[in-house]
Amino acid sequence: MKKILFSILFSLPFIAICQNKYSLEDLTKAKWINISKGIDYIITKNTNDLQDSIDRIELTLVGISEEDSIITEFPYLNLKQEDFSFIQDIITKNLQTSEKGYIRLSFSDLLKTIKKSIVVYLKEPLDVNYSHTKDSITLSRINGVDSIKFISKDDAKEKFLFEGNEDWNNVLEENPLPTSFDILLTNSDWNEKSLEELKEIILKKLPNASSVSYPLSFLKENKYYFFKYQRQK
Repeated sequence: MKKILFSILFSLPFIAICQNKYSLEDLTKAKWINISKGIDYIITKNTNDLQDSIDRIELTLVGISEEDSIITEFPYLNLKQEDFSFIQDIITKNLQTSEKGYIRLSFSDLLKTIKKSIVVYLKEPLDVNYSHTKDSITLSRINGVDSIKFISKDDAKEKFLFEGNEDWNNVLEENPLPTSFDILLTNSDWNEKSLEELKEIILKKLPNASSVSYPLSFLKENKYYFFKYQRQK
């Protein structure tokens, strides 16, 4: 799987946009092409070369806006790669000859279409006698939880390597990846508030839990998020 290189802007994103002759106002008024519900794009440069397995997609957050509002600069956001693996797939499948452009995301729309799942990360180190059975039962009794899968540190490493990442055996003595639970939620009408409430319930009922994350957890409802993308060899 291709890797995504995330660029977090600490300087003015307007400068980066102008290099492609798009200002924040231009992006606000631009005609976007829809890929799927909640995801639109603009291509600013095409290439004759199809994407291959060694290409990276560099994503830079350039701004946010509410509906029909001017985009405002957003100079910093703590992004995680797992939050954006779906963008990699979208660009790979739909924009195979695109070298540069912009992606617009709508959290409210995306939340209606993406797979409803969360990840519960466990505290490290776990007790040597820890058994995930008790925690699995606790999680299964929480309203909104449909199915649960325990992910050991070895399972996490196997997935990490399967996604094309390099093995760290020559650098690290211990596996740095956390133990976790992958949880599939019921087909309820989830929104930002209800997901946050579920997160708090899990943290309260599961003492071994260190954190809970869900796809696009940094996004806020009723806002558009604008990213510049560029393919890197």
